Amino acid sequence: WYQRRVHGASKMYIGASGGVFSVFGVNMCILIRELLETGSFGVDIIWKLFLCFNLLNSEVNGYASNNSVCHSGHLSGFVFGVTHYIVHWLFRKYRRRRSSIQ
Repeated sequence: WYQRRVHGASKMYIGASGGVFSVFGVNMCILIRELLETGSFGVDIIWKLFLCFNLLNSEVNGYASNNSVCHSGHLSGFVFGVTHYIVHWLFRKYRRRRSSIQ
């Protein structure tokens, strides 16, 4: 639940869009990793990344608008997804290094 006061009126927001955007953030990280690891600039990867950056750009630009969309919830979910991916990647890297030493 998220409550916001706009022009004296209280609006209540509920939804799963923050979770959807966290999955979107993880998906974007996977696409970037795949692009960097393979070095393959395939049309499908480039197209998917273009769509991801376009959607992210529309959220950042829409943040200043005053409508019923909770852009801060979307952007917070996206940041959570990217952070989750980075922490998971570092943890896996640490475990691989530790298992190769033993």
